[in-house]
Amino acid sequence: MRRPVKNGDARPYRTYEDLRGEVVGAQRGTPSAVALQKIGIFAALKLYESGAELEQAVGDGTIRAGFDSSIYGALAREQQDKSAGWHVVASYKPSWIVRTALGARKADEAILKKLDASLAKLKADGTAVEIFARFGVADALAK
Repeated sequence: MRRPVKNGDARPYRTYEDLRGEVVGAQRGTPSAVALQKIGIFAALKLYESGAELEQAVGDGTIRAGFDSSIYGALAREQQDKSAGWHVVASYKPSWIVRTALGARKADEAILKKLDASLAKLKADGTAVEIFARFGVADALAK
């Protein structure tokens, strides 16, 4: 996962330690929020109801960095609003990766077979890696 920081902040954040003593934020109820509360190295941890609120707090300078559990949402919002006042840091090396999955009910065997076949094709021809790499999240693609 990458972390949103205020535009103009070019510091190469790589770990939590790079934010020691800073005010940071996370989305309430997420794995990120729980982990950050346990770490205890920040000046303050502010919790937000949504990723969009978290990123707004980064953009307006309320917090130094945000830990967004959904990098996909953060990347989509970053691409849709270039004037938001924040950007995603690519240098950050996550301590954990939250994987996203597709699924269907067991009773929907036809849909499961189509999903499995489509995913296998996208992985086999390299399309899945290309798409994930384009958005900077290639490490989140399950092998």
